[in-house]
Amino acid sequence: MRPEIRTFESVWDAVADDAEEAANLKLRSQLMDALEAYIGRESITQEEASRRFGVPRSRVSELVNGRISKFTIDKLVNMAARVGLTTRITVEQDARPSVEATAPTVSAAEATRRRGAPAVVLFGVEGEEWEAVILETGPALWDLIEARRKEPTLSMDELRRRLRDRCVRQDRKQGAVPE
Repeated sequence: MRPEIRTFESVWDAVADDAEEAANLKLRSQLMDALEAYIGRESITQEEASRRFGVPRSRVSELVNGRISKFTIDKLVNMAARVGLTTRITVEQDARPSVEATAPTVSAAEATRRRGAPAVVLFGVEGEEWEAVILETGPALWDLIEARRKEPTLSMDELRRRLRDRCVRQDRKQGAVPE
């Protein structure tokens, strides 16, 4: 049997069981990023952040270590409000079809023909939790890792800025954001 390759809009679409869970994970991730950015901007310790957020220091540690399963949207919104961060949620009709409709499953041979050999192929293990996966790597991945090791490390703020700029450029390209 040939392995199949599926693509997803985001990592949350890949790991969530359904669209509702993916949307919840995306929102929690954005809130956690905003709180972590606040800690960085304020240059405060986890102890000080815990005081300001009104939570134990262990919760701040879970926040900065990305333990998304430890937080509800309500808790993250409350933490943000305590430090004066405004939370806005925009609800729009998604013009894109569902992930299943936009990401047909193709064979590995067909994907290779279309895009070249993949650097990493991730296979889910049926009947297991999503964390239980097999990771198969190829030489292209190790070449990429070696090339990246030679590049300077980016700060989280710089990485977020670059990703934000990239998203804005893509939105402008698609006509979603005016020039």
